[in-house]
Amino acid sequence: MVSTINRSAERMLVIVQNLLDVNMLDRNATQFAPELFDIMPLLISVADMYNVRGAEKNIAVHCGKKHSVLTVFANAAATEQVLDNIVSNAVKYSPLGKNVWVDCDINDAGNEVVVSVKDEGLGLSEDDMAKLFGKFARLSARPTGGEHSTGLGLSIVKKIVEMMQGRVWCESELGKGATFFVALPLSAVASSPEEQVHISLE
Repeated sequence: MVSTINRSAERMLVIVQNLLDVNMLDRNATQFAPELFDIMPLLISVADMYNVRGAEKNIAVHCGKKHSVLTVFANAAATEQVLDNIVSNAVKYSPLGKNVWVDCDINDAGNEVVVSVKDEGLGLSEDDMAKLFGKFARLSARPTGGEHSTGLGLSIVKKIVEMMQGRVWCESELGKGATFFVALPLSAVASSPEEQVHISLE
């Protein structure tokens, strides 16, 4: 009974937090002060955390480490919330015994850092894709381990990312999993990745 109460309380806390976040974002009551920070430690930390949590469902979260330093111009706390939500969803909707891949790289134009989160889930239908980032969106996919979903997480992610001058999108094919992408400005002051890395090391 105590365990059931705890799970119910945790679900209610998530619902309240999401509703508060949506309300504040809609009222533009939240401001994200941009800063230069290395996104790699943040990405690795989130991936490691969900690798541990995913073990309960025999899901492995793999994190690519192509760069020792990738500095973005965004808000660190807000970025962590975005990454937490995206990776959490990948684990939440993945069938037992599958894999999730988290990676990060500089785009071809050299002006954005793009984080990708790929799963081996059931993928998304065209109808799902059309309402993916809407409030209270109810998709055909369901959490595979009895987890709770408010339908607000991705709408919050989209709003936060766009407030940081970034982009978020998904590529998916029904039956072949989904990949979510989050692109954030590489820097507001550096004109090349080499200069950006130099700035981050000073």
